[in-house]
Amino acid sequence: MRACLWCLWLLCSPVMAQQDWQAQLWPEHQARVLEAREIANDWRERYAAADFDRAGMNMLAELLDAPVLPIESAQLLGSWRVRSIQTNTLGVYVYPYFRGEIERSEAGLVLRKFTGSQRRLGHLYPVLDAPESMVFLGGLTVNDSPQLPYSRSPAGLASQPAETDSAGVLSVLAPGRLLLILDARWGEGFELYELRR
Repeated sequence: MRACLWCLWLLCSPVMAQQDWQAQLWPEHQARVLEAREIANDWRERYAAADFDRAGMNMLAELLDAPVLPIESAQLLGSWRVRSIQTNTLGVYVYPYFRGEIERSEAGLVLRKFTGSQRRLGHLYPVLDAPESMVFLGGLTVNDSPQLPYSRSPAGLASQPAETDSAGVLSVLAPGRLLLILDARWGEGFELYELRR
């Protein structure tokens, strides 16, 4: 059943799929999109003096301080290497690169990280007044669990947010290098995806 919901999301009509991402975003997840970078930088300041992995902290700083470029969606398409950098109140954790891709479907751009124990699958939506950003709405799954859409997507039938929901903001740092800030929560942490060709 869940797999069928994801297929429906990919195959739904372009009109339905291109609806405003703000209409799909759960109110509980607004900060994950609208305040993602602010939350990430607040975490950096809060834990600047903590006894966390220095290499990981330096990597966070380099990614978050990098200037961003306007996004040209055609340049996003294709295969990517995806590295996860996760933070919480206990530290920063850097994972190796896994395989990912961004492809075009009838419903728009789809980002997929399909190897590693933690995987994501979701849509990327343009932001009309911010050409240097795209919004990601999708699902986070682990191990062999079926990948799911964002629960408030055109195919989502939920009446409340799902634990698998994932939301964030994509930026282009350089040709062949992307940054995705995911699931940022005030006072808790966030995850970064660094995508490289």
